[in-house]
Amino acid sequence: MSNRKLPEATLAHLKQQHPKPERFEQFVSACLSEPRLALRVNTQKISLSQFLQRAEQNHWQLSPIPWTRNGFWVDYDGLQALGNHIDHLTGLYYLQESTSMLPVEALFHNHSPKLILDMAAAPGSKTTQLNNHLNEGFIVANDMSSSRVKMLNANLIRCGLADVALMHQDARQLPEQFNATFDGILLDAPCGGEGTIRKDPKAWSNRSPDSLQSLSDLQKQLIEAAWQLLAPSGRLIYSTCSLSREENQRVVEHLLQQVGDEAQLVGLDALFSGASEVSDEAMLHIWPEVFNTEGFFVAAIEKIATADCESHALEQHPSGNPLSNKQYNLVQRYLSDRFGFNISDYKERLAIQDSNKHTTVWLKPKCPSKIQGLHTQRSGIKVCNLFQSRKGLGITLDHEFCRTYGDQCHHHVLPLSESDVVSYFKGMNIHPEHHLSEGEIILTHLSQPIGLGKVLKNGQIKNQLPRPLVHDNAWA
Repeated sequence: MSNRKLPEATLAHLKQQHPKPERFEQFVSACLSEPRLALRVNTQKISLSQFLQRAEQNHWQLSPIPWTRNGFWVDYDGLQALGNHIDHLTGLYYLQESTSMLPVEALFHNHSPKLILDMAAAPGSKTTQLNNHLNEGFIVANDMSSSRVKMLNANLIRCGLADVALMHQDARQLPEQFNATFDGILLDAPCGGEGTIRKDPKAWSNRSPDSLQSLSDLQKQLIEAAWQLLAPSGRLIYSTCSLSREENQRVVEHLLQQVGDEAQLVGLDALFSGASEVSDEAMLHIWPEVFNTEGFFVAAIEKIATADCESHALEQHPSGNPLSNKQYNLVQRYLSDRFGFNISDYKERLAIQDSNKHTTVWLKPKCPSKIQGLHTQRSGIKVCNLFQSRKGLGITLDHEFCRTYGDQCHHHVLPLSESDVVSYFKGMNIHPEHHLSEGEIILTHLSQPIGLGKVLKNGQIKNQLPRPLVHDNAWA
């Protein structure tokens, strides 16, 4: 990578932008260096101490990231990608650029939001990080692209998240539906991505004054929309992986000029040890050479409350058609008898969706009354599928329920060896050592569900992993 040549026009532009010209050569050297691999532990599936033991067993050298308790830089010289490791496929960790972990930490710094909007959420790194911070609360995750929402959903299911509402709308149009609703908003805005040059050699190739102005205009529209969606006493986090002030400080300054005394900047210079070094007028502007990371920008803005804020109690508002007694009784008996799972506690949140071939049973999330009626792309997870057969109404469990609630099942749960876990993620059948009763079975790795199998008459476990989730390069 050191032989790569950086575009002269972009270098000239960033030299004018750099806060310390005497450090510019260090910046250029950092841009030409290899990216630094980082991960974040998913504490919903594994404790930090357990993961550290696991990493030691894997011979991964970890260095703590100073701004988040669960983040680490990884010194790993193997040839196989960590994204294909069975611990990642199980959802025990999320590969995420270290500075990308800052916005969520800034949102929860001396602030406890309960109703959160992730305005540009895909592929899901920050949404899953948000969930690790929430003891109680609700997340609405939006992305403009429907295909990216599918990727977002896959990552949420992999990490075990069930109570998230997914939308794919132009975020600038959201104020038409909601006004002053969310007490926490993340706007990780679409940007030129100048800070990602270490991992993306083409990041600077399409930069021009016109593209910079166009992005800045879009970002100003998005931050104005975010402000309308923010509740009194709520906090808005604006972030980009850009280095240009036009996409960062100038966008925040634009909002402050628009709303005047309604807003106040939250100082982030005490967010972590060393934050004061990259603090710029209460905002964080991280250049790659400072912490040997990607470039990143973060600002926190709070809306001044003019009256006591209403608390948003979580209430159940399922959408969709309710199950018939016959359908519910079948689902309840099957989950109880086969897996030892009591679905009766969730009865009011169950709904059905019919298709030509089968009926899907959904478990809707606990939805705050404040956003009842929200038009979502997806809300909740698939529990099972009902179908007509010669023997009557049949049922099969869904992969999504297995991944999100499988750890609460007690029967027909089989821990796999590491070699069998690799085989499973590669889409292969499993040959158990002991006899198992026929039918569906939940397969686990390190006590976490990884998917479904079906025990056949010959004792083999037929692989039920959805084809899009098969990883031919899975390893342990």
